[in-house]
Amino acid sequence: MGSLEEKIAELKERLNKTIPNKATMKSICQIKAQIAKLERRRMDRMFEGIGKSSGTGGFDLKKTGDSSVALIGFPSVGKSTLLNKLTNARSKIAAYEFTTLEAIPGLMEYKHARIMLIDLPGIIRGASEGKGFGKRILSVAKTADLILIMLDIWNLPHMQYRMILKELHAIGIRLDRFPPLISISKLKSGGISLNSTVPLSHLDTDLARSIMKEFRIINAQIIAHQDITADDLIDHLSGNCAYIPSIIICNKMDISTPEQEKFLQELEAEGRHIIRISAETGMNLDLLKEEIFHKLDLIRIYLKPKGAKADLIEPLVVPRDSKVRYVAEKLHRDFVDRFRYAFVQHATKNEHDVFPIVEKRKWKVGLEHVLQDYDVLQINIK
Repeated sequence: MGSLEEKIAELKERLNKTIPNKATMKSICQIKAQIAKLERRRMDRMFEGIGKSSGTGGFDLKKTGDSSVALIGFPSVGKSTLLNKLTNARSKIAAYEFTTLEAIPGLMEYKHARIMLIDLPGIIRGASEGKGFGKRILSVAKTADLILIMLDIWNLPHMQYRMILKELHAIGIRLDRFPPLISISKLKSGGISLNSTVPLSHLDTDLARSIMKEFRIINAQIIAHQDITADDLIDHLSGNCAYIPSIIICNKMDISTPEQEKFLQELEAEGRHIIRISAETGMNLDLLKEEIFHKLDLIRIYLKPKGAKADLIEPLVVPRDSKVRYVAEKLHRDFVDRFRYAFVQHATKNEHDVFPIVEKRKWKVGLEHVLQDYDVLQINIK
């Protein structure tokens, strides 16, 4: 029968040989669904191995801080230098490839947020299949809150980007996308029905039925709340995808040439935003810090103990749209069970960005109240 990797490789070869057209679309989707199922099994096995002694070391990271950022790039693009400039880490640096053979974390403090940056070993072609520690590198990236793709202006950055994108996609990382709005209800009979709240231009019932069959689902109602594709349905059924925002940076821009700049312009013409930096000289690193904070979409909550003044110096940093429940759980595991009510006061950033200006009026709210940036929160417990 062959190994799991051999089966996946065989299916991918069949997929590459199949010319996409209307007549082959059903067959292509069936092959993709089969690959997705096998990839899920391979990922499950890979994550079972994470944390076990394998001789590679350095990849079993405990998350610290408010968010995590995975630094992905080819060997020797300057990731270690960048990590050292942005954080308190001391990653090995040398002018040859594969200096970093472990995942090295560092903590970047910015606007009261403590952001964990992870310098991963250089990615190579075939990483998603396990080459060059690839499976472990990508498994760390898959759990990050943000992926920072680092390119080297001196090494065909447009080609680097496309290869990295391919490897990330192969392991189930979907950059700068939200999970498809699909709901599936399994039924006892009736076959497969496809309904939608918007017109569908890429998927019909027959195609959906063939995909569902590959996942051994023969009776179900599918409801699409957006114009989904066959790939969206496969991703949803496989349950193996991580939807993560990304930032693209290009290093060594302090010594670039106008000819090399054209490679970046080619990517930008496709709608990619690229931050030009120099890890060595510090060029645009403040801009990069701001973009990281912006992309992570964090907000600051100021806590007010009962009967005392609010702490307007050290805010609690949480993801946007966090509820009072999230903060209560973060403060103490018993706070949700002992919760009575909370008071919220809105505040605004002042022009000097030192302390927020707090409104006098306060609102009594419950656990499901959604907090806003600069809110002052007082939790009352039993």
